[in-house]
Amino acid sequence: LRNEGTTEFDFGKDYLPSVNFFNASSGVSAPMVFAGYGIEAPEYKFNDLADIDLQGKIAVILGAASPGNMGQGMARRFAAEGARVVVAGRHREVLDALAADIGGVAMQCDITQKAEVEALADLAVSTYGRVDIAVNCTGWGLIAKILETTEADLDRIAALQFKGPYFFFQAFVGR
Repeated sequence: LRNEGTTEFDFGKDYLPSVNFFNASSGVSAPMVFAGYGIEAPEYKFNDLADIDLQGKIAVILGAASPGNMGQGMARRFAAEGARVVVAGRHREVLDALAADIGGVAMQCDITQKAEVEALADLAVSTYGRVDIAVNCTGWGLIAKILETTEADLDRIAALQFKGPYFFFQAFVGR
């Protein structure tokens, strides 16, 4: 695996990394990030939205609770382009600061909890009347030796990266 052509990783055959890729056509830089390997998360920048009119759109972005992450980058850019934005994630203080900075609304929400995701959709609709854009930017990569991976680790990653997105789609489709 290679990070922007500068750092190589050799996990060996006893590791089973879980890697999520984000791929967009223009202006998005999303290099692979591995916690604990001395690589810091980049400040995500979205440069080319020229063909997308976000003025007056209602956007919900779940996964915006870590400073400088992709969710925060999207929230800031969407707001700058005229969207009204609801930000959500697990860290309330960070979300409140982001919402205040962009003139949006914040809600603490754990994607693995169906009721919380439904409450997020309800908040967006009750606040703005509709949802035009719903983005799930949550994620966690399990990087562990196969023989050291616990059932609890597998349950956590399945809840976050399979069940949670399913709950998210259920909550927002048709809103």
